[in-house]
Formats: sequence, structure tokens, C-alpha cells
Amino acid sequence: MSCDPESQHPLTPLRPLSQEDSWAADPNAFVADEDDEMMSYNVRSASLDLAQSLVETFSGSALAALQSAFQAVAASADQLRAQGDEDWWKGYESALAVVGAISEDLIEHVQESSEEGKAPKFALDGVFQGVVMTYLTATGAFRVGICNRVPC
Repeated sequence: MSCDPESQHPLTPLRPLSQEDSWAADPNAFVADEDDEMMSYNVRSASLDLAQSLVETFSGSALAALQSAFQAVAASADQLRAQGDEDWWKGYESALAVVGAISEDLIEHVQESSEEGKAPKFALDGVFQGVVMTYLTATGAFRVGICNRVPC
């Protein structure tokens, strides 16, 4: 864990930096921390497993529901960003983690829909155009997090 020695009295124990400060200072720390967290089963990994199971079991209807949830999270994140909330990006990060977890099924679905001449139940191109490309110009923790998921 990183420490901030400059803000401490010489006789005071070193104070650890916040996790977000650590991630901002070292973008690879975010990926490493996420990899470490995925080794232990927690609510986040259970949620990602649930999303995968839903897509595998219910296919198109699960993707439609996840699309709706993604849009709701995106609208909420945009509203928080407009209000100046520093944590606005967390909803997007979580939603993108779900997209990453179901990516193989999602890509297969988009390809099959295209071959059949149908619109996909989950608009993956909308995620990239509306979120990834839009927020690549963002500063701070969101850009660091998204660049660890998508080549910047």
C-alpha cells in the first residue's frame, strides 16, 4: 500500500493513501486490485456471475434487460456528473464490468443479429460510441479505469 510521507510528522506513523489516490498514481494498481478482488468471491464477482448465468440461460431477454439497466445507470451517472459529484464514474465502471463479463456472449449475439438482419437486444455499438468514446476525454479516475479496460 502506498503512503504519503510528506504530510506526516517524522514521529507519526505513515498514513496510507486512499485507494482512489493509489489508482490515480498507478493505473496498473486498479487492474491488480481488481484481479486480486476477483480471486475472492464477493458481491461484485457474484453479480458478474449472475449476469453471465442470466445471459446464458435467457439469452435475448436477459440482454434486453441488461441494456435497460445499462441505460438507467448511464443516465444516473450523467446526472451525477452534471451535479459535480466526484464519484459519478462509478456507475459506468460497474456497468462496463458487466459488459466485460458477458462480452463473449454479447459479441456472439451482435454478430448473429447482424447476420440475421435484426437489431441486437443489447446495443454494444451504443456503449462504445455513447460511453467509451465520449468519456475518453474525461479526466480523473474514470479515464484511468476505462483505459485499463479499453485501449486508449
